[in-house]
Amino acid sequence: MSFTKVNLSIWLRYLGVLGVTAVFLIIVGCSTSPLYTPQPVPQPRKYPYPPASTGKGPTPEKGIATNRENVVIVSPEESNQPSPVVDDSSPQHMASLELVDVGRRNIEAGNVDQGISMLERAISLDAYNRRAYYYLSVAWLKKNQPSRALEFAKKAELLCQGRKRELKKIYLLERDIYLRMGNKDKADMYQWKADKL
Repeated sequence: MSFTKVNLSIWLRYLGVLGVTAVFLIIVGCSTSPLYTPQPVPQPRKYPYPPASTGKGPTPEKGIATNRENVVIVSPEESNQPSPVVDDSSPQHMASLELVDVGRRNIEAGNVDQGISMLERAISLDAYNRRAYYYLSVAWLKKNQPSRALEFAKKAELLCQGRKRELKKIYLLERDIYLRMGNKDKADMYQWKADKL
């Protein structure tokens, strides 16, 4: 064999090995899962909600429990019952509902900081838990921080659109927050919104 034939045969072997390696890598690379798989954007949950009151029984203003500052704490339906049952029975959602109940009881007992901690954990488990935002707003108002209370009341208001009874409670809470902030015009506006429901 001459020098060129040796070089040529080495080059052909080298290219053959490269070709087999490339084919192998392509086959293996295609059969493995990619490092990143885009996830679909989660949609807000739609919870079933009982029909609004038919007017029988006490009016909400007379039947809603308030504290010394006349802030709405618990409606008559919530006072003796656990969280409402919804279709979503995921462990995170159920744990979030339990934490809301524990947080609400802590707030009612005067343990506002513990209540806030429980409610924040509830939101970390279920970001669409409207009751958690409502009670967080109540807690921050009790701690005399109306700007933080208003922040959570606005989030609860967004999550309660279409739920008249809950929205009325939130409007009354927002009225109380604006009164605490000294903004009578906004407080009157939220009183008017609550009366319209």
